[in-house]
Amino acid sequence: MAKNTTLNAKNLEALGKERLAELLIELSTGNASIKRSLKLELAGNDNPNQMAREISKRLKTLAKSTTFIDWQKKKALATELEAHRRSIVDRLATQDPLLAQELIWQFLDIADSVFSRCDDSSGTISHIFRQSIIDLGKCLAGQKIDQEAFAIRIFSALSDNGYGQYDKLLDHLIEPLGQIGLKKLKALFIEVIQNKHPKSSKNRVIGSRFSSKMDEFDANEDHFSYETIGAIIALQKIADAEGDVDGYIALQSKRSRVFPAVAASISQRLLAANRETEAWEAINAVLNYKEEHVPFEWEDMRCEILLKLGRKDEALEFRRECFARFLNDKHLRKLLKALPDFEDIEAEESAMTLALSYPDIHRALYFLVEWPNLDKANKLIQMRYHELDGDRYELLPGCAELLAGKYPLAATLIFRSIVNYCLKWNKHTRFKHAARHLVECTSLAPLIKDFGVHDTHEAYIAKLKAGYGNKSSFWYLVG
Repeated sequence: MAKNTTLNAKNLEALGKERLAELLIELSTGNASIKRSLKLELAGNDNPNQMAREISKRLKTLAKSTTFIDWQKKKALATELEAHRRSIVDRLATQDPLLAQELIWQFLDIADSVFSRCDDSSGTISHIFRQSIIDLGKCLAGQKIDQEAFAIRIFSALSDNGYGQYDKLLDHLIEPLGQIGLKKLKALFIEVIQNKHPKSSKNRVIGSRFSSKMDEFDANEDHFSYETIGAIIALQKIADAEGDVDGYIALQSKRSRVFPAVAASISQRLLAANRETEAWEAINAVLNYKEEHVPFEWEDMRCEILLKLGRKDEALEFRRECFARFLNDKHLRKLLKALPDFEDIEAEESAMTLALSYPDIHRALYFLVEWPNLDKANKLIQMRYHELDGDRYELLPGCAELLAGKYPLAATLIFRSIVNYCLKWNKHTRFKHAARHLVECTSLAPLIKDFGVHDTHEAYIAKLKAGYGNKSSFWYLVG
């Protein structure tokens, strides 16, 4: 049973309304964020229009502000933005969806002002704006709206998308746009391209589609404006919404179709339309590319097309080859799923064995840990620990932590590689991390029954001090 001092809704309710009100007043004193939240709740308790006015007023203030938001203030801003978003979605949208969608548009409109005043490299604030686009789609679901006017509004937003806040707009608003809205939006974006490329566009737009005759247009491909690129992306999404495979393909320039990602996207749509022969031609347009530059999506789609063409043996063999090149677990999972019982067990064991001798130990370690097969990962480290690059900080600590419970020696060897690298190359900015890893080695030492050919923990420490005893800042951190 939870103690009555535990912070939860039930225990707080026991304090009574008057005491809770007093506490909220105390907490809001000197805290503008809490005070605004309480005022919004009071406004919403009165009527939704009043709450909407309060939110709108605050959004206008944020839009006009020119104050730079440093990292210390960014968290407070993110908290406030999320609070406004939640108020719109949780309170207003349930009572008046159309009023809520107007506020969401206003909320999205302040993105330019916000991003121009703060560094959002972490993506925290971007996530809030992206979520509000999803909210917008939910607010409009099942609502009767002027689809043409809505299309114009979307066009305006996508035409002024400097910080990418509207990138996912069409992904979530196709349904409320409807056929009328899509037709209007398409016409607006086609007009953009015609205006930007009047000569090359002449006679190329046929009805609702772009013609496939794009030679003149491709000649200017390197000089596409921001507006043209945005229009092409929007038209591609509209083509997808309409199921217009040829329209989507026509919007891909001839030059771009040799890139693996584009070839895969075209082939995927052709395959879905049961046009297997054309899909095969499209996917093979990039066969001259070097294998190391071909992404998984291209390889995967080539396998899927082979299967659809009835060439199962070729598809499975190609998957085996792709897996052997990069140890991509997605390929292996699909391969095993396609194999009969017992054959899949043999294939999996063969894949694990292949990983042990894979040229890049770091790629092999990542694969074995992700699969997961920690037994083989332990074996890999025991066999080839001398190949570890202690500079691979994005990979090694996480792998060591996963191995530590059952395989403390393997974890220790990984931690040692990091410590050795930092001390050898005097990476003083990483000393605190290296010191922490050495302390972790100390904790793991009693769990290791046999160090085998490796130095015991005491011997390892002695060698470190003999070689790097002058690194006083490091040893100070070790303690």
